[in-house]
Amino acid sequence: MVVADSRASMGGYISSQSFYRQDVQYIVKNGKALIINELTGRVEEKRRWSEGIHLAVEAKEGLPIQADSVVVAQITYQSMFKLYPKLSGMTGTAKTEDVVL
Repeated sequence: MVVADSRASMGGYISSQSFYRQDVQYIVKNGKALIINELTGRVEEKRRWSEGIHLAVEAKEGLPIQADSVVVAQITYQSMFKLYPKLSGMTGTAKTEDVVL
C-alpha cells in the first residue's frame, strides 16, 4: 500500500497548493492548521481533512506535521440497535396520557 499512500499524499499536496487557502478554508493558530466550516464560518478545532490533505497543508505552512487519524470501526445507529434483543425508551408525554393507557 506504499504506492497508494504516496499517490494520496501527492494528491493532497497538489490540492493543498491549489485549492486550500489560508484564511479561507483554514487558519493557522497556535501552531496548528484549523479548518473553517464553509457553511457556518466557525473554526472546527477537532476536525482534520483526510487523504493527506491536512498533512500537506501543515507542510505548506511550515507547521509540525501531526499523525493522520485512523477510523478503526464504524457502525450505524440502526446496526447498533440490532445488536440488542430488547430496546426501551422514555417519553415525556406518558404522564399526560396515562388515562388512555
